[in-house]
Amino acid sequence: MNPKLKYLLEKDTEISVSWILKIIMLVSGIYLLFWQQEYYWAVNCFISFTLAIIPSVFAKSHKVNLPWGIDLFITITLLTNVLGYVLNFYATLWWWDIIVHGTAGMLVALLAFSIVFILNYHTTKVKIDIRMMFLFIIFFTIAMGALMEVWEWTIDLIVFGRIVEQSNPLLTPLNDTMKDIVVDTIGGIIVAFIGIIWIKNTPKEKLRRDLNYKYLTKFVEKEF
Repeated sequence: MNPKLKYLLEKDTEISVSWILKIIMLVSGIYLLFWQQEYYWAVNCFISFTLAIIPSVFAKSHKVNLPWGIDLFITITLLTNVLGYVLNFYATLWWWDIIVHGTAGMLVALLAFSIVFILNYHTTKVKIDIRMMFLFIIFFTIAMGALMEVWEWTIDLIVFGRIVEQSNPLLTPLNDTMKDIVVDTIGGIIVAFIGIIWIKNTPKEKLRRDLNYKYLTKFVEKEF
């Protein structure tokens, strides 16, 4: 088979898998809304679906090359959260909440990495030391994890603690919060290490070219 044709077929398959997973989130939300009357969880499904499609829509509209692996990782991360309450995995599998927060922490860290990476390599206005990039990724992840815990606490007040009960009935709210933040932090550290190693071992021209350097530079410098 022609290598180019093989690449296109593989890419189409990967994109199709990602969109199938996104549709599962949407269908789950409809199911929870109309058949289970679980309005809070239904809204979560719809929010997850929206967040899952934003990166690909943004990449297409701004002509940025979004690696399919990143798109798929974002989708899977959001889907694990959806499946947690659709299939009640939070209550039946003690480790499910750890998986969700671990992947979510890595996803947030990936966002932090993308921010400093774009500012550092796609604009002349900002230059960030690689050690500061490492620290920014970790602390950004911790901060977002803490905000998520504030959100969970707020919702717990509204739905009488159901989030903590579903995530792990054996943990107190305090222990659950600390466990989540620790897991988020570990995810951030992992991504920070991988990201910094990747930057140090990749030529700068390739770093710029991989994300459509010319267009992205123009866009970022216009915004910043």
